[in-house]
Amino acid sequence: MPARILVIEDEAEWYEIYKDILAELQCEVERADNFEKARVLVKSSKYDLVLADVCLDRTDFTVTCQEFFFSLHRKYPDLRVIAITGKPLTPPEMWTLSQSGIVDFIYKDKLQLPSFRHSVQNALLKQNALLKPAPVSSQEPKPFRYDVFISYSHRNKEQVKKLLADLERAGLIVCIDFRDFDPGVPILTEMERAVTQSWKTLLILTPAYLKSAHAEFETILAQSMDPAAHQHRVIPLLLELCEPSELPLRIRSLGYIDFTESDKENLPFEKLIAAIKS
Repeated sequence: MPARILVIEDEAEWYEIYKDILAELQCEVERADNFEKARVLVKSSKYDLVLADVCLDRTDFTVTCQEFFFSLHRKYPDLRVIAITGKPLTPPEMWTLSQSGIVDFIYKDKLQLPSFRHSVQNALLKQNALLKPAPVSSQEPKPFRYDVFISYSHRNKEQVKKLLADLERAGLIVCIDFRDFDPGVPILTEMERAVTQSWKTLLILTPAYLKSAHAEFETILAQSMDPAAHQHRVIPLLLELCEPSELPLRIRSLGYIDFTESDKENLPFEKLIAAIKS
C-alpha cells in the first residue's frame, strides 16, 4: 500500500509543490495548515512520514513550534519527521530541532527535486514504508553535489591537503573551504551550503579543531542533517590524539576512524572510503 504523508504547511503554493512531487512517488498526502490541526490528524490517523514547516504563519522558530515537535516526538517516537524551513535557522535552533526527533532538513530557498526525493525516500525506507521508487532519468543530477565535505582546523591545513588529494585519487567529489567556497559570500552561508550539498561531512579531529568556533558550527550543522545518525552523515576522523573529555558528547557518541597510527595507514583509509560511499 502507498506511504501516507502528512504535510504541515500554511502556504498553499508550497503545499501544491510538495503534493505534486509526492504524487510522483506514489504517496498519499494530507495537509494540516497549523499545528493544532496536525495534532488532531496524527492522533486519528497513521502516517509513515511528516513534512513540517517549522515556522508557520511566516513567524520565527517560536516556543510554540518547539513545544509541538517535542510533544510529537514524545507521543510518537517512531514517527519520522522532516523539517522544512523558509527562514535561516541559528545553530541553537537547529540543535533544538535535532533533539526533538527531526531526521532531516529541507530549505525552501534551496529546494531541488533530486535532493527532496532522496530525503523522502530515505526517510520512508528507514520507516519500512512501502514505496515504489520513482523512475530516475539518466540526465537527472545527483541528489548531492559532493560526496564529502571536509571540516577541519586551518592549523592542520597541510595534513588535510594530503588527505584531500588521496580522497580525490579514490574518485570522490570533495568540498573544501579554501577551494570551493565562493568569494564575497558570508563564510557561515558557505559552511551551510557545503554541509547541505554534501552526502557526508568528515570531521578532522585534533586539539585545534575542538577549539575552533567555525568547526563547532560546521559540526552542529552536519549533525542537524542526521540527528539520530541513521544515515551516518557525520564521520569523525581522529587525526591527532585528543583527550576524550574534550570531545563534545554529540561527537563522543559516534564511532571514529583512527589515523593516528601511521603503521596502520592503509586500513583506516579503506574504512574511510567505505564509510563515505555507504
